[in-house]
Amino acid sequence: MSSNVIAIDGPAASGKRTVARNLSEALGIAYINTGALYRAVAWKLCRCGLDPYSVTPEQVDKILAETAISYEKATPDAPLDIKIDGVFPGSELRSAEISAAASKVATMPNVRAWLLELQRGMAKLGRIVMEGRDIGTAVFPDAQFKFFLTASPLIRARRRLSQSGETVDGATLESVAR
Repeated sequence: MSSNVIAIDGPAASGKRTVARNLSEALGIAYINTGALYRAVAWKLCRCGLDPYSVTPEQVDKILAETAISYEKATPDAPLDIKIDGVFPGSELRSAEISAAASKVATMPNVRAWLLELQRGMAKLGRIVMEGRDIGTAVFPDAQFKFFLTASPLIRARRRLSQSGETVDGATLESVAR
């Protein structure tokens, strides 16, 4: 059993990140955002000059073999943050370009398999709160504590519109809710 992991699952803009961060702070344990891991792979591909929409599985495998992704503290007082090949990309991971690329990257079976291993390995960090889609079903199906969050389409659309880089310019509440 993955007793070190508190798994928080749910669809986009359901409140997973907020709940997970608050829970990790309250318990004084690490917080892992798995969506950021997909963004990290997208960031790396873009940084290597590859288009996530036309990259081949072989090209992705080559990049993944040369990639180190971890969660570390940028400074002693900082929370854990994603580090890619020695670099903390910070807000670059939330840009519209990387957000769009991450959606494509998340559909790639080789990326999903590579990140599954990485995510499972993070349970060795000690007690953690891990949030993202499929955390309680595919990544840690045997987690002792699993939560699935959801919200109405309208609430989720409002949240998504307020998140930088998450929607296309000109998106409306109605179009996002659809």
